[in-house]
Amino acid sequence: MLDQWITSFLTDRQQLVRLGKFTSNTHTISTGAPQGCVLSPLLFSLYTNDCTSKNPSVKLLKFADDTTVIGLIQDGDESAYRQEVEQLAVWCSHNNLELHTLKTVEMIVDFRRNPPALPLLTVMDSTVAAVESFKYLGTTISQDLKWDIHIEKGPAEWITSFLTDRQQLVRLGKFTSNTRTISTGAPQGCVLSPLLFSLYTNDCTSKDPSVKLLKFADDTTVICLIQDGDESAYRHEVEQLAVWCSHNNLELNMLKTAEMIVDFRRNPPALPLLTVMDSTVAAVESFKFLGTTISQDLKWDIHIDSIVKKAQQSHNNLELNTLKTVEMIVDFRRNPPALPLLTVMDSTVAAVESFKYLGTTISQDLKWDIHIDSIVKKAQQSQQIRYKKTATDC
Repeated sequence: MLDQWITSFLTDRQQLVRLGKFTSNTHTISTGAPQGCVLSPLLFSLYTNDCTSKNPSVKLLKFADDTTVIGLIQDGDESAYRQEVEQLAVWCSHNNLELHTLKTVEMIVDFRRNPPALPLLTVMDSTVAAVESFKYLGTTISQDLKWDIHIEKGPAEWITSFLTDRQQLVRLGKFTSNTRTISTGAPQGCVLSPLLFSLYTNDCTSKDPSVKLLKFADDTTVICLIQDGDESAYRHEVEQLAVWCSHNNLELNMLKTAEMIVDFRRNPPALPLLTVMDSTVAAVESFKFLGTTISQDLKWDIHIDSIVKKAQQSHNNLELNTLKTVEMIVDFRRNPPALPLLTVMDSTVAAVESFKYLGTTISQDLKWDIHIDSIVKKAQQSQQIRYKKTATDC
């Protein structure tokens, strides 16, 4: 049943060509697969499934009717690559497919200083054009394997304009400096700046598996697991980080650079101080990482203390509204003595018999009478408003 349905889908198709106002006669076609159908790429992939490369140094990449041959040529020996291209042409010929030589190109990637000239590739007595770039599944790949050609000029020019020739000044109180033109760094406070900086530092990574490089915008943290007292990998990666920054026009801020050692042994040995670019890195017992204070004992005490301190400072900046501050005394004795009035910030606090707390009216006798009365009063007012509105509508 399925075979018959696919056969019906592929054969005896009525097809015509329309160009402007003109339409050709209808022809019956039983070759190929209908263009623009979801099923066509799948059927074509099944049809070409046995078209593969026999040589491990040559890869055959297929996506629907796009085929790419990639060969790794060593010692100038192209025989395997050329043989696989020839076998591809033979396979197509035996399976009623025709290579479109006008759309077939060859690109050679060679990073040697003086690469030798290679003979042009020939397929089915047709010379394949040698190009410096080609499009593969929507991506433009160039000989230098860079993104310059693929990235459109519009966004690239827009980002360049965003980063260069920026007018900047410094304002301190009533004083303003002269305007300077800046073409380094990224504008502070912009949403795009952290993303651009992350892209810029993307290739700054650790080569050693025991060392992790954590980056968040312009904050970089190096973490290493040191075993048997061997710090060589850790110190090497720190040194490589400094070298990378130097080569990429970035400067490490040594005043903000610190080192913290976590060691739970009873008698940990004293380790030599870390040196970066002839500057000794300060050894600390705790440091701030993305808003969290991390200490040597990996406990939360210092972090919690800093949060409490901030909360207290914030609390100190609050101002009491003495006009809304009241005092209510609950005393169930028969003859309670008169107590002196409460004073806050040289203001006398009003003594009341009831007050509202989170929507609930609390009275001195701790009964619900006043609270219920207030609810009933609100309900009656609401009913009167509805009655007036209904009477008006009538």
